Amino acid sequence: MRKAIAHLAMIAFLSFSLSAQNPNLTSLTVPATNKENVNAKSVNLVTNLNLNFTEQNELLFAQNTYANNSTSGTQNSISSTKALNVIPRVDLPKEPSSAFWQRLQDDPDELSDAEKQDFVNLLYDFYRVSTILSQQLEDVGSPTRFRLEIPPVTGINQIEDADDLDLVMALRRQIEQAKRLKREVESIEQPATNLKIEELQNSILAVTRKCDSTNHLLRQQINDLARQLEDSKLNETKNENYKELYSNCKKTIQQLRSQSNYYTIPTLSLYVGGTTNIFSENEISSTFAPSIGININPTTFLGIPDIIDIWADYSNSTVNTENYYSAYEHNLHSIAAGINLHSSISKYLKTSSFNWILKGGVGHFWSFDKIPNTYFASNVWQGYLYRIETEINNFSTKFPIGIYASYSFMNIYKNLSNDAITNLDLNDKKFGTINFGLKFFISASTPLNEKEK
Repeated sequence: MRKAIAHLAMIAFLSFSLSAQNPNLTSLTVPATNKENVNAKSVNLVTNLNLNFTEQNELLFAQNTYANNSTSGTQNSISSTKALNVIPRVDLPKEPSSAFWQRLQDDPDELSDAEKQDFVNLLYDFYRVSTILSQQLEDVGSPTRFRLEIPPVTGINQIEDADDLDLVMALRRQIEQAKRLKREVESIEQPATNLKIEELQNSILAVTRKCDSTNHLLRQQINDLARQLEDSKLNETKNENYKELYSNCKKTIQQLRSQSNYYTIPTLSLYVGGTTNIFSENEISSTFAPSIGININPTTFLGIPDIIDIWADYSNSTVNTENYYSAYEHNLHSIAAGINLHSSISKYLKTSSFNWILKGGVGHFWSFDKIPNTYFASNVWQGYLYRIETEINNFSTKFPIGIYASYSFMNIYKNLSNDAITNLDLNDKKFGTINFGLKFFISASTPLNEKEK
Protein backbone atom coordinates (compact mmCIF):
# COMPACT_ATOMS: atom_id res chain seq x y z
CA MET A 1 0.00 0.00 0.00
CA ARG A 2 2.83 2.30 0.84
CA LYS A 3 4.47 1.59 -2.48
CA ALA A 4 1.29 2.46 -4.34
CA ILE A 5 0.98 5.76 -2.48
CA ALA A 6 4.63 6.54 -3.27
CA HIS A 7 4.06 5.90 -6.97
CA LEU A 8 1.00 8.11 -6.96
CA ALA A 9 2.90 10.92 -5.32
CA MET A 10 5.69 10.67 -7.90
CA ILE A 11 3.21 10.59 -10.74
CA ALA A 12 1.35 13.61 -9.36
CA PHE A 13 4.64 15.56 -9.16
CA LEU A 14 5.51 14.72 -12.78
CA SER A 15 2.02 15.61 -13.94
CA PHE A 16 2.24 18.98 -12.18
CA SER A 17 5.54 19.79 -13.81
CA LEU A 18 4.25 18.78 -17.25
CA SER A 19 1.10 20.82 -16.77
CA ALA A 20 3.26 23.88 -16.40
CA GLN A 21 4.72 23.23 -19.87
CA ASN A 22 1.52 22.07 -21.53
CA PRO A 23 -1.67 23.81 -20.41
CA ASN A 24 -3.73 21.39 -22.44
CA LEU A 25 -2.75 18.55 -20.20
CA THR A 26 -5.64 17.65 -17.84
CA SER A 27 -5.16 17.80 -14.10
CA LEU A 28 -4.72 14.64 -12.09
CA THR A 29 -7.43 13.62 -9.57
CA VAL A 30 -7.21 10.13 -8.15
CA PRO A 31 -9.62 8.97 -5.44
CA ALA A 32 -8.04 6.57 -3.00
CA THR A 33 -10.40 3.65 -2.87
CA ASN A 34 -8.58 0.39 -3.17
CA LYS A 35 -5.42 -1.10 -4.62
CA GLU A 36 -6.99 -2.20 -7.91
CA ASN A 37 -8.45 1.22 -8.64
CA VAL A 38 -5.18 2.86 -7.80
CA ASN A 39 -3.27 0.54 -10.06
CA ALA A 40 -5.79 1.08 -12.90
CA LYS A 41 -5.64 4.82 -12.50
CA SER A 42 -1.90 4.75 -12.42
CA VAL A 43 -1.76 2.73 -15.64
CA ASN A 44 -4.14 5.12 -17.42
CA LEU A 45 -2.18 8.08 -16.20
CA VAL A 46 1.09 6.69 -17.51
CA THR A 47 -0.56 5.99 -20.85
CA ASN A 48 -1.88 9.54 -21.07
CA LEU A 49 1.50 10.89 -20.18
CA ASN A 50 3.15 8.85 -22.91
CA LEU A 51 0.61 10.08 -25.48
CA ASN A 52 1.14 13.66 -24.39
CA PHE A 53 4.90 13.27 -24.71
CA THR A 54 4.47 11.77 -28.21
CA GLU A 55 2.17 14.58 -29.39
CA GLN A 56 4.51 17.17 -27.96
CA ASN A 57 7.50 15.63 -29.76
CA GLU A 58 5.62 15.45 -33.09
CA LEU A 59 4.66 19.10 -32.80
CA LEU A 60 8.22 19.99 -31.95
CA PHE A 61 9.79 18.15 -34.92
CA ALA A 62 7.12 19.41 -37.32
CA GLN A 63 8.25 23.02 -36.91
CA ASN A 64 9.52 24.79 -40.03
CA THR A 65 12.95 26.36 -39.75
CA TYR A 66 11.95 29.09 -42.22
CA ALA A 67 9.06 30.24 -39.96
CA ASN A 68 9.53 33.14 -37.59
CA ASN A 69 10.72 31.86 -34.23
CA SER A 70 9.84 33.85 -31.11
CA THR A 71 11.89 31.67 -28.77
CA SER A 72 15.35 32.35 -27.46
CA GLY A 73 18.65 32.14 -29.40
CA THR A 74 19.30 28.67 -28.01
CA GLN A 75 16.10 27.35 -29.57
CA ASN A 76 17.10 28.93 -32.98
CA SER A 77 20.42 27.14 -32.94
CA ILE A 78 18.69 23.85 -32.20
CA SER A 79 16.04 24.26 -34.95
CA SER A 80 18.74 25.09 -37.57
CA THR A 81 20.12 21.60 -37.20
CA LYS A 82 16.80 19.93 -37.96
CA ALA A 83 16.37 18.11 -41.29
CA LEU A 84 14.03 19.32 -44.03
CA ASN A 85 12.86 17.61 -47.19
CA VAL A 86 14.39 18.84 -50.44
CA ILE A 87 11.91 20.61 -52.73
CA PRO A 88 11.98 19.47 -56.40
CA ARG A 89 13.16 22.13 -58.81
CA VAL A 90 10.52 21.30 -61.41
CA ASP A 91 6.90 20.21 -61.44
CA LEU A 92 5.58 17.25 -63.37
CA PRO A 93 3.79 18.06 -66.61
CA LYS A 94 0.10 17.48 -66.91
CA GLU A 95 -0.67 13.90 -67.87
CA PRO A 96 -2.74 13.22 -71.00
CA SER A 97 -6.46 12.71 -70.82
CA SER A 98 -8.09 9.30 -70.73
CA ALA A 99 -9.38 9.81 -74.26
CA PHE A 100 -5.82 10.33 -75.48
CA TRP A 101 -4.67 7.18 -73.68
CA GLN A 102 -7.52 5.26 -75.30
CA ARG A 103 -6.58 6.68 -78.69
CA LEU A 104 -2.97 5.56 -78.25
CA GLN A 105 -4.05 2.07 -77.24
CA ASP A 106 -6.83 1.41 -79.75
CA ASP A 107 -5.78 3.22 -82.96
CA PRO A 108 -2.04 3.94 -82.89
CA ASP A 109 -1.82 3.63 -86.68
CA GLU A 110 -4.67 6.11 -87.24
CA LEU A 111 -3.13 9.01 -85.34
CA SER A 112 -2.97 12.31 -87.14
CA ASP A 113 0.27 14.25 -87.48
CA ALA A 114 -0.90 16.67 -84.77
CA GLU A 115 -1.62 13.79 -82.36
CA LYS A 116 1.76 12.21 -83.13
CA GLN A 117 3.44 15.52 -82.43
CA ASP A 118 1.54 15.83 -79.12
CA PHE A 119 2.75 12.34 -78.20
CA VAL A 120 6.37 13.22 -78.96
CA ASN A 121 6.04 16.47 -77.00
CA LEU A 122 4.70 14.60 -73.97
CA LEU A 123 7.57 12.11 -74.13
CA TYR A 124 10.18 14.85 -74.11
CA ASP A 125 8.36 17.00 -71.53
CA PHE A 126 8.53 14.17 -68.99
CA TYR A 127 12.07 13.27 -70.07
CA ARG A 128 13.13 16.89 -69.56
CA VAL A 129 11.68 16.81 -66.03
CA SER A 130 13.55 13.55 -65.36
CA THR A 131 16.86 15.06 -66.43
CA ILE A 132 16.34 18.12 -64.20
CA LEU A 133 15.43 15.96 -61.19
CA SER A 134 18.38 13.66 -61.86
CA GLN A 135 20.71 16.65 -61.93
CA GLN A 136 19.17 17.89 -58.68
CA LEU A 137 19.92 14.54 -57.06
CA GLU A 138 23.51 14.88 -58.23
CA ASP A 139 23.72 18.39 -56.76
CA VAL A 140 22.49 17.36 -53.29
CA GLY A 141 24.87 14.40 -53.19
CA SER A 142 22.30 11.59 -53.64
CA PRO A 143 22.54 10.47 -57.27
CA THR A 144 19.88 8.15 -58.58
CA ARG A 145 20.69 4.45 -58.80
CA PHE A 146 19.09 3.77 -62.14
CA ARG A 147 19.94 5.05 -65.59
CA LEU A 148 17.57 7.42 -67.34
CA GLU A 149 15.58 5.90 -70.18
CA ILE A 150 15.67 8.05 -73.32
CA PRO A 151 12.46 8.33 -75.38
CA PRO A 152 12.48 5.76 -78.21
CA VAL A 153 11.47 8.29 -80.91
CA THR A 154 12.61 11.79 -81.81
CA GLY A 155 9.98 12.72 -84.38
CA ILE A 156 6.67 11.75 -85.90
CA ASN A 157 8.37 10.01 -88.84
CA GLN A 158 9.91 7.42 -86.50
CA ILE A 159 6.47 6.56 -85.16
CA GLU A 160 5.43 5.45 -88.64
CA ASP A 161 8.67 3.51 -89.19
CA ALA A 162 8.59 1.67 -85.83
CA ASP A 163 5.80 -0.88 -86.31
CA ASP A 164 6.51 -2.76 -83.07
CA LEU A 165 6.58 0.36 -80.87
CA ASP A 166 4.10 0.32 -77.98
CA LEU A 167 3.15 3.99 -77.66
CA VAL A 168 1.28 3.52 -74.38
CA MET A 169 4.15 1.68 -72.72
CA ALA A 170 6.73 4.23 -73.98
CA LEU A 171 4.77 7.14 -72.53
CA ARG A 172 4.02 5.36 -69.23
CA ARG A 173 7.74 4.63 -68.76
CA GLN A 174 8.61 8.31 -69.11
CA ILE A 175 5.84 9.32 -66.70
CA GLU A 176 6.80 6.70 -64.11
CA GLN A 177 10.46 7.62 -64.46
CA ALA A 178 9.73 11.29 -63.73
CA LYS A 179 7.47 10.39 -60.76
CA ARG A 180 10.07 8.06 -59.29
CA LEU A 181 12.77 10.72 -59.48
CA LYS A 182 10.47 13.28 -57.91
CA ARG A 183 9.79 10.90 -55.02
CA GLU A 184 13.52 10.38 -54.58
CA VAL A 185 14.06 14.13 -54.39
CA GLU A 186 11.21 14.59 -51.92
CA SER A 187 12.56 11.76 -49.72
CA ILE A 188 15.94 13.41 -49.24
CA GLU A 189 16.40 15.31 -45.99
CA GLN A 190 19.05 17.93 -45.43
CA PRO A 191 19.78 20.32 -42.56
CA ALA A 192 18.22 23.71 -42.94
CA THR A 193 21.63 25.32 -42.85
CA ASN A 194 22.75 23.24 -45.82
CA LEU A 195 19.60 24.11 -47.72
CA LYS A 196 20.12 27.80 -46.98
CA ILE A 197 23.72 27.58 -48.17
CA GLU A 198 22.61 25.74 -51.30
CA GLU A 199 19.94 28.37 -51.92
CA LEU A 200 22.51 31.15 -51.58
CA GLN A 201 24.93 29.30 -53.82
CA ASN A 202 22.21 28.82 -56.42
CA SER A 203 21.38 32.53 -56.22
CA ILE A 204 25.05 33.45 -56.64
CA LEU A 205 25.31 31.02 -59.55
CA ALA A 206 22.20 32.51 -61.18
CA VAL A 207 23.52 36.05 -60.77
CA THR A 208 26.90 34.97 -62.15
CA ARG A 209 25.29 33.33 -65.14
CA LYS A 210 23.16 36.41 -65.77
CA CYS A 211 26.22 38.63 -65.56
CA ASP A 212 28.15 36.35 -67.89
CA SER A 213 25.23 36.31 -70.29
CA THR A 214 24.96 40.10 -70.14
CA ASN A 215 28.69 40.52 -70.66
CA HIS A 216 28.62 38.07 -73.54
CA LEU A 217 25.68 39.92 -75.09
CA LEU A 218 27.47 43.26 -74.67
CA ARG A 219 30.65 41.87 -76.18
CA GLN A 220 28.65 40.42 -79.05
CA GLN A 221 26.91 43.75 -79.63
CA ILE A 222 30.24 45.59 -79.53
CA ASN A 223 31.71 43.10 -82.01
CA ASP A 224 28.66 43.48 -84.25
CA LEU A 225 28.95 47.28 -84.15
CA ALA A 226 32.67 47.08 -84.91
CA ARG A 227 31.95 44.68 -87.76
CA GLN A 228 29.22 46.97 -89.10
CA LEU A 229 31.60 49.93 -88.90
CA GLU A 230 34.26 47.95 -90.73
CA ASP A 231 31.72 46.81 -93.29
CA SER A 232 30.50 50.37 -93.80
CA LYS A 233 34.07 51.55 -94.37
CA LEU A 234 34.65 48.63 -96.71
CA ASN A 235 31.38 49.31 -98.49
CA GLU A 236 32.30 52.97 -98.81
CA THR A 237 35.62 51.97 -100.34
CA LYS A 238 33.88 49.47 -102.57
CA ASN A 239 31.35 52.08 -103.62
CA GLU A 240 34.14 54.45 -104.60
CA ASN A 241 35.86 51.65 -106.49
CA TYR A 242 32.58 50.64 -108.09
CA LYS A 243 31.90 54.23 -109.12
CA GLU A 244 35.35 54.51 -110.67
CA LEU A 245 35.01 51.10 -112.30
CA TYR A 246 31.54 51.98 -113.59
CA SER A 247 32.82 55.26 -115.00
CA ASN A 248 35.74 53.50 -116.68
CA CYS A 249 33.47 50.79 -118.05
CA LYS A 250 31.05 53.40 -119.34
CA LYS A 251 33.88 55.21 -121.09
CA THR A 252 35.16 51.92 -122.50
CA ILE A 253 31.71 50.99 -123.73
CA GLN A 254 31.35 54.37 -125.38
CA GLN A 255 34.73 53.96 -127.01
CA LEU A 256 33.81 50.48 -128.24
CA ARG A 257 30.51 51.78 -129.59
CA SER A 258 32.29 54.63 -131.30
CA GLN A 259 34.83 52.30 -132.85
CA SER A 260 32.08 49.88 -133.85
CA ASN A 261 30.05 52.64 -135.47
CA TYR A 262 32.96 54.58 -136.99
CA TYR A 263 35.01 51.72 -138.35
CA THR A 264 32.42 49.09 -139.29
CA ILE A 265 32.05 49.11 -143.07
CA PRO A 266 28.84 47.55 -144.47
CA THR A 267 30.11 45.66 -147.51
CA LEU A 268 26.63 44.58 -148.58
CA SER A 269 23.29 46.07 -147.52
CA LEU A 270 19.69 45.98 -148.67
CA TYR A 271 17.27 48.86 -148.32
CA VAL A 272 13.52 49.06 -148.77
CA GLY A 273 11.27 52.08 -148.63
CA GLY A 274 9.06 54.37 -150.64
CA THR A 275 9.61 56.84 -153.47
CA THR A 276 7.75 59.57 -155.29
CA ASN A 277 8.46 61.88 -158.24
CA ILE A 278 8.28 65.67 -158.12
CA PHE A 279 7.37 67.53 -161.36
CA SER A 280 7.39 71.26 -161.97
CA GLU A 281 4.26 71.07 -164.24
CA ASN A 282 1.01 71.45 -162.35
CA GLU A 283 -0.91 69.05 -164.63
CA ILE A 284 1.47 66.19 -163.85
CA SER A 285 1.42 64.46 -160.47
CA SER A 286 2.93 61.31 -158.98
CA THR A 287 1.94 59.00 -156.10
CA PHE A 288 4.14 57.20 -153.55
CA ALA A 289 5.38 53.82 -154.71
CA PRO A 290 7.51 51.06 -153.16
CA SER A 291 11.19 50.88 -153.89
CA ILE A 292 13.98 48.40 -153.20
CA GLY A 293 17.70 48.78 -153.58
CA ILE A 294 21.14 47.35 -152.90
CA ASN A 295 24.34 48.99 -151.74
CA ILE A 296 27.88 47.64 -152.18
CA ASN A 297 31.01 49.06 -150.54
CA PRO A 298 34.12 47.84 -152.45
CA THR A 299 36.70 49.67 -150.36
CA THR A 300 37.67 46.62 -148.26
CA PHE A 301 38.27 44.59 -151.45
CA LEU A 302 40.13 47.39 -153.20
CA GLY A 303 42.22 48.28 -150.16
CA ILE A 304 41.36 51.97 -150.34
CA PRO A 305 39.92 54.34 -147.71
CA ASP A 306 36.24 54.06 -146.98
CA ILE A 307 34.98 56.95 -149.11
CA ILE A 308 32.88 55.42 -151.92
CA ASP A 309 30.01 52.97 -152.41
CA ILE A 310 27.98 51.72 -155.37
CA TRP A 311 24.20 51.56 -155.34
CA ALA A 312 21.29 50.43 -157.51
CA ASP A 313 17.53 50.62 -156.91
CA TYR A 314 14.18 49.91 -158.54
CA SER A 315 10.82 51.64 -158.14
CA ASN A 316 7.38 51.43 -159.72
CA SER A 317 5.64 54.79 -159.59
CA THR A 318 2.45 56.10 -161.19
CA VAL A 319 2.32 59.44 -163.01
CA ASN A 320 -1.04 61.08 -163.80
CA THR A 321 -1.43 63.57 -166.66
CA GLU A 322 -4.45 65.71 -167.41
CA ASN A 323 -5.38 68.37 -170.05
CA TYR A 324 -8.44 69.59 -171.88
CA TYR A 325 -8.26 66.61 -174.26
CA SER A 326 -8.01 63.65 -171.86
CA ALA A 327 -6.31 62.23 -168.76
CA TYR A 328 -3.82 59.38 -168.78
CA GLU A 329 -2.05 57.25 -166.22
CA HIS A 330 1.58 56.34 -166.86
CA ASN A 331 3.28 53.45 -165.13
CA LEU A 332 6.96 54.20 -164.70
CA HIS A 333 9.23 51.26 -163.95
CA SER A 334 12.45 53.03 -163.03
CA ILE A 335 15.92 51.55 -162.54
CA ALA A 336 18.78 53.71 -161.33
CA ALA A 337 22.43 53.02 -160.45
CA GLY A 338 25.37 55.15 -159.46
CA ILE A 339 28.33 55.82 -157.25
CA ASN A 340 28.55 57.92 -154.06
CA LEU A 341 31.23 59.64 -152.08
CA HIS A 342 30.47 59.53 -148.36
CA SER A 343 31.82 60.78 -145.06
CA SER A 344 30.94 60.25 -141.38
CA ILE A 345 29.65 63.34 -139.60
CA SER A 346 29.59 61.55 -136.23
CA LYS A 347 33.37 61.58 -136.09
CA TYR A 348 33.28 65.35 -135.96
CA LEU A 349 30.27 65.50 -133.65
CA LYS A 350 31.79 62.78 -131.40
CA THR A 351 28.57 60.81 -131.07
CA SER A 352 29.00 57.16 -130.09
CA SER A 353 25.40 55.93 -129.98
CA PHE A 354 24.96 56.08 -133.77
CA ASN A 355 26.84 56.88 -136.97
CA TRP A 356 25.58 59.68 -139.19
CA ILE A 357 26.79 59.51 -142.78
CA LEU A 358 26.39 62.08 -145.56
CA LYS A 359 26.61 60.93 -149.19
CA GLY A 360 26.66 62.59 -152.58
CA GLY A 361 27.09 61.14 -156.09
CA VAL A 362 26.01 60.70 -159.67
CA GLY A 363 24.29 57.97 -161.64
CA HIS A 364 22.19 56.93 -164.61
CA PHE A 365 18.54 55.90 -164.80
CA TRP A 366 16.10 54.19 -167.13
CA SER A 367 12.33 54.68 -166.93
CA PHE A 368 9.96 52.40 -168.83
CA ASP A 369 6.86 54.45 -169.60
CA LYS A 370 3.73 52.39 -170.21
CA ILE A 371 0.15 53.68 -170.58
CA PRO A 372 -2.09 50.72 -169.75
CA ASN A 373 -5.31 49.96 -171.65
CA THR A 374 -4.24 52.04 -174.67
CA TYR A 375 -2.70 51.41 -178.08
CA PHE A 376 0.20 53.75 -177.38
CA ALA A 377 3.58 52.09 -177.57
CA SER A 378 5.87 51.96 -174.55
CA ASN A 379 8.67 54.39 -174.29
CA VAL A 380 12.00 54.16 -172.50
CA TRP A 381 13.45 57.27 -170.96
CA GLN A 382 17.13 57.63 -170.27
CA GLY A 383 18.99 60.21 -168.30
CA TYR A 384 21.56 61.03 -165.65
CA LEU A 385 21.01 62.07 -162.10
CA TYR A 386 22.65 63.76 -159.16
CA ARG A 387 21.91 62.35 -155.69
CA ILE A 388 22.38 63.55 -152.16
CA GLU A 389 21.69 61.11 -149.31
CA THR A 390 21.91 60.93 -145.54
CA GLU A 391 22.02 57.74 -143.47
CA ILE A 392 21.97 56.95 -139.75
CA ASN A 393 22.95 53.50 -138.51
CA ASN A 394 24.07 51.75 -135.32
CA PHE A 395 26.50 48.84 -135.53
CA SER A 396 26.94 48.42 -131.77
CA THR A 397 23.64 46.52 -131.38
CA LYS A 398 23.00 42.84 -131.88
CA PHE A 399 20.81 43.46 -134.94
CA PRO A 400 22.15 46.63 -136.61
CA ILE A 401 19.70 48.59 -138.72
CA GLY A 402 19.75 52.00 -140.37
CA ILE A 403 17.45 54.65 -141.82
CA TYR A 404 18.09 56.65 -144.96
CA ALA A 405 16.61 59.49 -147.05
CA SER A 406 17.75 60.77 -150.45
CA TYR A 407 16.86 63.28 -153.11
CA SER A 408 17.77 62.73 -156.78
CA PHE A 409 17.75 65.40 -159.48
CA MET A 410 16.82 63.63 -162.76
CA ASN A 411 17.77 65.03 -166.18
CA ILE A 412 16.24 63.26 -169.24
CA TYR A 413 18.17 63.36 -172.48
CA LYS A 414 16.69 60.56 -174.61
CA ASN A 415 13.30 59.18 -175.74
CA LEU A 416 11.18 61.59 -173.79
CA SER A 417 7.67 61.55 -175.18
CA ASN A 418 6.63 65.04 -176.28
CA ASP A 419 3.26 64.18 -177.68
CA ALA A 420 0.28 66.48 -177.17
CA ILE A 421 -2.01 63.47 -177.05
CA THR A 422 -0.24 61.64 -174.28
CA ASN A 423 0.50 65.02 -172.73
CA LEU A 424 3.59 63.89 -170.85
CA ASP A 425 5.38 66.94 -172.01
CA LEU A 426 8.24 67.97 -169.77
CA ASN A 427 9.33 71.33 -171.02
CA ASP A 428 12.59 71.44 -169.09
CA LYS A 429 13.10 67.64 -169.22
CA LYS A 430 13.83 67.57 -165.51
CA PHE A 431 12.13 66.26 -162.40
CA GLY A 432 13.09 65.17 -158.92
CA THR A 433 12.76 61.94 -156.89
CA ILE A 434 12.52 61.50 -153.13
CA ASN A 435 13.42 58.13 -151.61
CA PHE A 436 13.43 57.06 -147.93
CA GLY A 437 13.19 53.86 -145.87
CA LEU A 438 15.12 51.29 -143.83
CA LYS A 439 18.49 49.75 -144.52
CA PHE A 440 19.45 46.22 -143.49
CA PHE A 441 23.10 45.15 -143.37
CA ILE A 442 23.87 41.71 -144.74
CA SER A 443 27.66 41.71 -144.28
CA ALA A 444 30.23 44.11 -142.84
CA SER A 445 33.89 44.36 -141.90
CA THR A 446 35.86 46.37 -139.34
CA PRO A 447 39.40 47.11 -140.47
CA LEU A 448 41.39 49.07 -137.84
CA ASN A 449 44.68 50.73 -138.65
CA GLU A 450 47.81 50.03 -136.62
CA LYS A 451 47.41 53.05 -134.40
CA GLU A 452 43.89 52.10 -133.36
CA LYS A 453 44.89 48.48 -132.74
